[in-house]
Amino acid sequence: MINKLNLDLELIPISPIHIGTGEYIDPLSYVIKQHDNKYKLYSIDFTTFYGLLSDNEKQNISQLSRNPKGVKQLREEIMRLFDITKHKDSIKYTGDVCKSFYSAYTSKLEDQESNRKHNEFNSLIIDTIYKNTFNQPIIPGSSIKGSISHAIAQVYKMFSPSIYKDLFQMLKVSDSIRGKNTSIEIGLIQEFYKEEIRIAKRTNPSTIEYIVPGQRYNIS
Repeated sequence: MINKLNLDLELIPISPIHIGTGEYIDPLSYVIKQHDNKYKLYSIDFTTFYGLLSDNEKQNISQLSRNPKGVKQLREEIMRLFDITKHKDSIKYTGDVCKSFYSAYTSKLEDQESNRKHNEFNSLIIDTIYKNTFNQPIIPGSSIKGSISHAIAQVYKMFSPSIYKDLFQMLKVSDSIRGKNTSIEIGLIQEFYKEEIRIAKRTNPSTIEYIVPGQRYNIS
């Protein structure tokens, strides 16, 4: 017979964590602003943002929205109009941005030749991570459970196969609860794969949200 044990634990990631939701933020749903030497992304609710605009501003946005080739101009206009204080009610959440992505973001705003050659809308899509109802980052319990189960199973598989078979059903892990001062960062990633004689790139860089290492999460 196995006795049940309830534990409250503190989880401190030692590397960036991205557990994707399969959803994304499109370039019309966020704005990046520079503050001193730091870069901050503001995820905005476009409907709320639009409602806070003046009649003339709404007219400009509407005209650009009706132009199938006006995505770049529409994004520029949203970035120009967005004011952190005036439009604070439209902000869903914020995240720090790495310098390399900020450079890519601004260059695609400015480089018209590049925009003609590439699909700049898709290149600025951001893959999101899981968040709670307050848009705070969480680590899903199912992901933590899978990692713990795999580690423990290596022992039980050798010494007690019957326990190993039931391990996944016995182990219950809650979603993480963020501690204080946890945040999201947004950055570029590059996937690589190993060939026989060299390391090669698999894809073009992708942009993801990720949980910053060293922050504290509570699980049970």
